[in-house]
Amino acid sequence: MYYGRVQAERDLGAYALFVTFFPQLVAGPIERTGSLLPQFKVNHGFDYDRVTSGLKLAAWGMFKKVVIADRLALYVNGVYGGPAVYPATTLALATFFFAFQIYCDFSGYSDIAIGCARVLGFNLMTNFRQPYFATSVTGFWRRWHISLSTWFKDYLYIPLGGSRRGAFRQKVNLLITFLVSGLWHGAAWHFFMWGALHGIFQIAERSLAHSQRPPCRPLVSLARLCGTFTLVCFAWIFFRADSTGDAFVIVAKLTNLPAELTLLFRQLPSLGIIGVVRTAFQLGSNVDQAAVNGFGLTNFGISAICIVFLLIHDILARNVPEESFVSARRPLLVRWAMYYVLTFAILLSWNTEASQFIYFTF
Repeated sequence: MYYGRVQAERDLGAYALFVTFFPQLVAGPIERTGSLLPQFKVNHGFDYDRVTSGLKLAAWGMFKKVVIADRLALYVNGVYGGPAVYPATTLALATFFFAFQIYCDFSGYSDIAIGCARVLGFNLMTNFRQPYFATSVTGFWRRWHISLSTWFKDYLYIPLGGSRRGAFRQKVNLLITFLVSGLWHGAAWHFFMWGALHGIFQIAERSLAHSQRPPCRPLVSLARLCGTFTLVCFAWIFFRADSTGDAFVIVAKLTNLPAELTLLFRQLPSLGIIGVVRTAFQLGSNVDQAAVNGFGLTNFGISAICIVFLLIHDILARNVPEESFVSARRPLLVRWAMYYVLTFAILLSWNTEASQFIYFTF
């Protein structure tokens, strides 16, 4: 209203619905007035295609949360609960798992929210767009929690001056925005440092950028993708750690990763592949559950398959957002097979003691 972009809403009922709309009330997507509020002033009749589309999207979100995120949480919570006692290999896997845990947890919630709203006839904005396929940290933030990123851009970065006051001021504005983003998640130093890292990463990217980008070659793009994912995972350490001290313990122990991998490689003939994996990642067998929170080889295998399944899905949806395993364009037999797979996977993985959605704490 201050900027004249929207007019004051005089309909108390429509306004009340706007601020209490239950699908996205708790954790987003953060909807703007101009997009969502007008939808409360039109009639929404039953539409079969829209309802089935919303239900499929919500089911996919539930799969990501229950089958993938909650399973990975068993391992991540155990390792990050006492990082000093675990080797670098275990800490590296826990950090890798957390990257996918938080992605599946939060994007799963967003899919459920968008799907439920779609069933009711409302359109919410896309909140995630295959973030781990970004080839820069800047690109990552165009794909991750899009509604929050654009909110900070419009209400903090641009009012600070954005890029209109020179290159140096732009970098300062970027850093301030990400520091505030870190503190938004929690008034603790490890969140502050997480925000600072992302601000520094983007400043460094802008400083190293050339006026003309080199031709995009597959190997170059793959290297940039892997580099971006590594930087994001490094920052996730500070986000997930219970304290700054724990975060620095993890970072210090990860410096031993090359030496530990070399030692494990030498033990391969005596331990075998299964033995090396079990030793490196502190995994138990089906008989011996002396592992991180009972996270044995079975859960490890299921988690690996699910992550590959997720990445294949995101590859299919890179250029066509609605493309997925359950897209209406798939053959009937394929779609129904996937319905059963998703449904039974959710039911078999359901745990009444499962963790709440991560972003419910922010």
